[in-house]
Amino acid sequence: MAASSARSSSPGPSVAIGPATSGGVASASGALTAAGIAQISPSATRTSLTKGANREATNAFFRVVPGDYIQGPTDASYMVDKLNAKKVAIVDFQEPYSVGLADAAETVLKKKGVSVTRLSTSVNTTDFSSLVTRVPGDAEVVFFPTQQPAEEGVRRGQGEDREPEARHPERQEDQPQDVDPRWAVPLLDEVERPAEREVLHLPDPVERQLQAGRLALAARPCRPGARRADTRRAPL
Repeated sequence: MAASSARSSSPGPSVAIGPATSGGVASASGALTAAGIAQISPSATRTSLTKGANREATNAFFRVVPGDYIQGPTDASYMVDKLNAKKVAIVDFQEPYSVGLADAAETVLKKKGVSVTRLSTSVNTTDFSSLVTRVPGDAEVVFFPTQQPAEEGVRRGQGEDREPEARHPERQEDQPQDVDPRWAVPLLDEVERPAEREVLHLPDPVERQLQAGRLALAARPCRPGARRADTRRAPL
């Protein structure tokens, strides 16, 4: 009670939000607790912060994100139960978050009888082309836990560039690469019917077909006095 009264009468923070990383939490937890400050992290997921014989954080540490011991098994169960994966490639970024989550998922996948290929690359990697070639061709899922969202598009793009002819044998050099030739709608007259060109740029193949139908309907002659249906496409 005396300690509580002394604390309430003195200025200063009573709660610290963060640090963001598990290593930062482990380093700061003891000092913050000694100062009477509770600690809440929105992103530290290391299992040993709150579990195990050698806990790295004190009882005054809390987190509002599932730890690796929850995320890893959940990810693994999704791959097996929902995706029916039998062969999985796991890539880690050689940094604590990535390795911890990759390890947790790998353990559960192997217990479920899944064949796992483990790959690793430096967190400073920017060219992932050689890494992509090491992913087995029969892998059904690639699991890559990372804290680097800005690089995700680079990795995915480099993965898509792998064996482009095998992925899209019908693609020709003289065709626009942002248009899937399987869904291209022939243009009757690009001067007379410019609206049809927008069909080629719709992202969803079903929407392309629907829009092509709308345009065909709009091109039909109307009876005198009849109102033409509004075939404009609603915003996606």
